[in-house]
Amino acid sequence: LSTVSQNLNVLEEEGLIQRDGYFESTGGRKAQVIQIVSDVRISIGIGILKKMFHIVAIDLYGKVIAKDTIDLDYSDTEEYYEKVANKIDEFIERILGVSIATQGIISPDGSGVMYGTIMNNVKMRLSDFSSKLPYPCRLVHDSKAAAYLELWNHSELDSAVVFLLNRNLGGAIITNRKVHEEIGRA
Repeated sequence: LSTVSQNLNVLEEEGLIQRDGYFESTGGRKAQVIQIVSDVRISIGIGILKKMFHIVAIDLYGKVIAKDTIDLDYSDTEEYYEKVANKIDEFIERILGVSIATQGIISPDGSGVMYGTIMNNVKMRLSDFSSKLPYPCRLVHDSKAAAYLELWNHSELDSAVVFLLNRNLGGAIITNRKVHEEIGRA
């Protein structure tokens, strides 16, 4: 018990956990409520579209803590990737990782876009972003990102089907929390 208390004190001193009152008594001493500090680390998601990109920050519980839309035409240029990286740096400083969702079929290893006629982004590479950001980065199909968000928001589910209905049909199928198929929207 003293080891547990000592470890909890260290975690609290490091700002990773916080004490937040007491539970109702069940007959003995009231148990103390201890929880992680939800914003001790932040994840950033980027959704790249043809004329803009969306940026969102979530805490460790998956709660959106900040979001923005930046008007910026996509182009496969160093200047474009530099502008995106600078906007991310301006957006927030405590980043756990950056997920970049875009329209197009992502290569199996996640290193780039294999097929992308909507945005003409077949030359987009994860390294275009990751070389300019000091954070772990990941490139994903936008439909897959939407399906993962549904699973994140509904932990009781293990599967999701997402259809994005606009001028370009898109979607993703995830069963047992693994992607099986991406549909359209290249």
